[in-house]
Formats: sequence, C-alpha cells, structure tokens
Amino acid sequence: MSDKYIEQIVKELNDRYEWMKDPISIVADTNITLDDLIENSDDVYDVIVDIHLINGDIVTIKNECLRSFERKRYMGAEIELDSGPGNIIVNIYTYDSVYHSISIPISSICWIDSHSEEIDWEEYKEKINKKQKMENKELTLNEYQKAAMTTCMPSCENFSYMTLNLMGELGEFTSKIGKLIRKGKAYIENSNLVVHDDVTEEEIKAIRAELGDCFWQLNGICSVLGWNANSICQENLDKLASRKERGKIDGSGDFR
Repeated sequence: MSDKYIEQIVKELNDRYEWMKDPISIVADTNITLDDLIENSDDVYDVIVDIHLINGDIVTIKNECLRSFERKRYMGAEIELDSGPGNIIVNIYTYDSVYHSISIPISSICWIDSHSEEIDWEEYKEKINKKQKMENKELTLNEYQKAAMTTCMPSCENFSYMTLNLMGELGEFTSKIGKLIRKGKAYIENSNLVVHDDVTEEEIKAIRAELGDCFWQLNGICSVLGWNANSICQENLDKLASRKERGKIDGSGDFR
C-alpha cells in the first residue's frame, strides 16, 4: 500500500469523523428543544460510516444523534489515529451501555463508504410525549393485568406453567442479587440488602426486570384462575387491616 493511498485513507477518516460530529454541535446545545430540531431537521441527521477491510469485514460506526440529544453530548463513535511501528493504527471507541474499542491497522482498510439518514424528530417527540404520559399516569393493577396478558402465548395460558415458572423467575431474581454479593458489590446486613456505589445502572435494571417478570407471572396466575388482580390485592389489604385492628398481625393461622 503506497504512502499516497494511506494519506488518502487518513484524510477520508478525518473528513468522515468531522461529518459525524457536525450535527452534534446542534443537538448537544442545552438550549435546543425538540421543536427546534423539528423546524431544522435538515441540519440534524444520522451519519453512518462503513469501513471496508481487505478481509471482507465491515466496521460500521454512527454518530448517534438521538442519544447525543438525550445526553446533551456526543455519544457516537470516536476515532483516533496512532502511529505504530511501520503503520498507522485506527482506534475506534463506541459506547452502548458499556465501552467497546477496536484497533485497525490502516493498511487493512480497503475503502470507506458513508451516508446520512434523516431523523423523524416529530415521531421521536410523539414517543417521548407518550412515554412521559405513561410515567405520569399511575397504572392500576387491573390495567397491568390486562396489558400483561396480551403478551402471553397460548401455550402458557395454564395454571401449571404460570405457577412453575413463577418459581423460576423468583430464582432468577435472587440469582442476580447473589451474583452481586459474590462480586463484592452487595451484602446482607440485619436482613437488609446493602448495595455498593460501584453497582452499575445496568445491573440494577436487570434485577428490576427479573422482579417485573415475577409480577407478570403472579398476574398470569390470577388470569388463568379467572381472578381480578386488583380484588386479590384489596382482599389482602382488608385482611391485614382487620388483623392489625384486632392486634393479630403477629401470629400464625390464615384466619386468626
């Protein structure tokens, strides 16, 4: 590979990287709103760069406009060029919940292709508004039960599956916590779970997801028995309130 060709590849990489970052100066502005982006949609777009390697592989990187707007900083792929022994190394860094890096000798790059894709900011705004409405609305147990069962496969609509799989989901939930304890990221103190600061957002999210699966299974049991989840919970509260009023919270026996 000639020096002139390498210089051309370096120039193309730098040019594409600048193109990737160009729209981000707009979306990363803290004063920019979604309405501004809708009005100036032609100036803000996704840039996709395909780096074709001699062995036939393709490395695809993006500037991640939507994520950059949400975080108000550049969240796309980073490109750095380092001079190695007899070669130039292309270092690419991406972030998708965790950081990834790849190093490519520039002599292994065959050619580079790139294009832009429009972003439907109006559609994105609708999704954000819908999400905010859902977050601000308190979901009732009956609403959850009804919605949850729309995702239930016919083969799962039976008492055996719902009951046995609840045990499995509870196991997965406790297993996630057990792994944190094993890694030294959490411990039990006075019967309470204590979580260290180094536990990641992704790890907490995974535990919450398992608890959500347990809740789905409980509602599934109610559904296959033909019972209303809200009434089950209300009956439980009424029973406990009665026990408390009669001084019978502590004790044994279902009908005390």
